[in-house]
Amino acid sequence: MGKAAVPVSDQWQPALLAWLPVLTMGLVGTASGVWLGPTEATLLTIAASVPIGLFISRRQNRGALKLLELAESSTCDALLGKMYSDERGPQARLETAFVSQASRLKTCLTRLQDTAEQLTSLAGKSDGLAADSSRGLDRQRVETEQVSAAVNQMAATTQEVASHVQRTADATQEANVLTARGRDVARDTRESIQRLSVVVGETGLTVAQLARDSNEIGTVVDVIKGIADQTNLLALNAAIEAARAGDMGRGFAVVADEVRQLAQRTTESTAQIHGLISKLQVSSSNAVKTMESGHRQAEEGVAWVLEADKALVGISEAVANITDMTTQIAAATEEQTAVAEEISRNITTIAHLADQTSEQARHSAQLSTELTQTAKTQYSLVERFNR
Repeated sequence: MGKAAVPVSDQWQPALLAWLPVLTMGLVGTASGVWLGPTEATLLTIAASVPIGLFISRRQNRGALKLLELAESSTCDALLGKMYSDERGPQARLETAFVSQASRLKTCLTRLQDTAEQLTSLAGKSDGLAADSSRGLDRQRVETEQVSAAVNQMAATTQEVASHVQRTADATQEANVLTARGRDVARDTRESIQRLSVVVGETGLTVAQLARDSNEIGTVVDVIKGIADQTNLLALNAAIEAARAGDMGRGFAVVADEVRQLAQRTTESTAQIHGLISKLQVSSSNAVKTMESGHRQAEEGVAWVLEADKALVGISEAVANITDMTTQIAAATEEQTAVAEEISRNITTIAHLADQTSEQARHSAQLSTELTQTAKTQYSLVERFNR
């Protein structure tokens, strides 16, 4: 690389200048030996060597002046030349410039060596950090996969909860329909019991009226019995008087006997009627009591139906609240499902980014390794030049 950087003219010109006096003197000597005598040849050689020497000296002085100009462009002066060189003038400054440039190069190489050491250390740390980052990203990927699985499980559970909530909503809706139907049945039952209570009340009034009529019939039967008893007594008295009359009262006695028998049958009939009326009065009294009991039970039934209707109203309201709650739960579940799906997508994106980052971290670790190797190579080269 060093030879390729130097121009071709700079490679052959120094050699030509070094050999030019020898070649010139040789040519002059050869020519003078051929065409001239020894004395003339010697004088010619001396005469030719003077301008050639002056040309070469001027050429060398010109190069020295250029080198001195380059040396004077560095930090050197006459005082430094006296301090660091035994020479005087331009040679002292030139030597001082070379010493200064050598010191600068030494310092630059030392700093470059220190920089290479720091670069090696930093590259090693970067390699360690890249390895730690890669391991952390691997753990992050594993944990992200676990979180993704948990989120998917949560989403599936949420879907199952949503399904249960939907079935609960359907069941509550059916319960609401059944409750409404139960309220309708309770209303119809209440109305039927109320109508039955009215009918029972009216029947009780009719039976009570029948009992009163039976009492009046009993009174009439008692009157008839009294009349029959008096008729029987009168017939008996008539029979006694007819017996006293003898033959003249015999026909009257027959009539009196017939009247007595009729009165007796009337008494027996009134006794039977009185017994029937007594039974009717007892039955009427029992019927009235039964009707009153039925009326009370009907009223109690109406009260219980009203309580059942209130309970059904409460159940209907509770079912309505449950329906609202299930609707809200369903909406919240759907929103939670959407959020879970969004989280799952984000986690998938994060996992993808983590994979990319892990790949970049491995690439960075590889680059850090290459940088460490480059720094070691640079340190080796600097150490080689700094010996």
